[in-house]
This record gives sequence, structure tokens and C-alpha cells, in this order.
Amino acid sequence: MLAYVILAILSYAFSEYKEIAFLGYVERYEGTVTLVCYMLILFYAMHVIRKESSVKLILNVFTVACMILGIWGICQFFGIRLDALPEWLYIPASVREVATITAKQATDAVTLFFSNQNYTSFFMVFPICLFGMCCIAAEDMKKKVGYAALTGLMMFCLWQAASLGGMVGLAAAVLVALLLAGAENIKKWGKSLG
Repeated sequence: MLAYVILAILSYAFSEYKEIAFLGYVERYEGTVTLVCYMLILFYAMHVIRKESSVKLILNVFTVACMILGIWGICQFFGIRLDALPEWLYIPASVREVATITAKQATDAVTLFFSNQNYTSFFMVFPICLFGMCCIAAEDMKKKVGYAALTGLMMFCLWQAASLGGMVGLAAAVLVALLLAGAENIKKWGKSLG
């Protein structure tokens, strides 16, 4: 992690465009500040999240967030634009005067809160893999069905994002998982789903 932070700072130090390197650029605010903050979050998570209950809390919050994103994706698929809803539902009062999201809403693909459907499709790979594995690992049938439904919802959003990159990423993730799991574990997983 320290090496990553040092390289990010060196990248900023040697950049011709200091402001962009420091903060990022329009719709991609992932400059040095953001990268260093990612490492701080990772450091915090590695040293603070030690209990299974903490991991379950994070998983539950992420699950609820993905359900909301999935519903948002369905709304976008049916042409319900976020900016057509009352602003108080999605923009805090403190920034309502300066916030403009109209230009960011695509009409031909599911983009969720991203301005580009490629970002959406690459984001979807993680929840699909996570919820797919939770579905396989869950012992309770209700949880299996719930995780399977979430996996399906995330796959719907991935497909409707209409970006090949995320689909290739998902295919690669599945291939690597199958190679790492081995034939015996795959047979066990098949039995656990049935």
C-alpha cells in the first residue's frame, strides 16, 4: 500500500498538469487525493474490520445499496429518468442550486449514477461475483433465492448497460473462479444449488 501511495504522489509530482493530477478531471475525479484516500480506506479496513459481525454489516449495507441500484437500473430501462422525479428525492438541499444532472442521464442504456455505461458495466462485475458466491455458499433456501435474485438483477443492469467490457470482465472472473475452484468443488456447488 505504501508503495502505491508513493507512486501516486510521484506521478502527481512529475505531472505537467498538476491540478488534474491532484484532483482528477470532469466525471473522473480520481486524482492523487482520491487514490491516497482509497489506500487509507483499505488500511482502515485491514486493521479495524476484524469481526464477522462487521463483515456481515458491510455485506448487508452493500446488498441494500445494490438493490437500490438495481431498481434504479430497471427504472432507467423503462425510460424513467431520475431528473424527472422531484429533486428532493435525490439531491441534498444544500447543493440543489448548483447540481445539474440532466446532461448526465443517458436515454439508451442503464448508466445508474455513472455518466458512462462502461463504468456501470465494470462496477456490476463485483456484485455479480459476490452475490453469486453468496448464493452458492448460503445454506438457507431463502438466502439462496435472495442472492440469486440479486445476481439476476445485477446481470440485468450489466446487460442493459450495453458495454462489452463488463461482460468480458465477468467472463474472465468466472473462468478464473472455475480454474481456481477445481472440478471437485464445482460438483459440490452444483449439489448445493439443487
